[in-house]
Amino acid sequence: MWRILSSSNLPLGTLAENAFRRYLTQDYLFLIHFARSYALLVSKLRTLPEMRAAAASMNAILNELPLARRLLCPVGD
Repeated sequence: MWRILSSSNLPLGTLAENAFRRYLTQDYLFLIHFARSYALLVSKLRTLPEMRAAAASMNAILNELPLARRLLCPVGD
C-alpha cells in the first residue's frame, strides 16, 4: 500500500497527513531498533576498522532521527 501511495500521492503532494505521520512514526521506531542492532554488531566485531565502519553506519542512522522528530512534532504543535 505504501508503495502505491508514495509513488502517486507523495510526489503530487496529495498524501493524507495521517498516512504520512503513520509512516514517519513507524520509520522512527524502526530506525531506533536498527541503530541498536548496529550497536550490538559493533560489540561483536573483532577489528577496529570493522568496528569503525559499523559505528559510522549506526551514527548515520541516529542522525536521521531528529529529522523524523521535527516532522512529527513541529514547534508550536
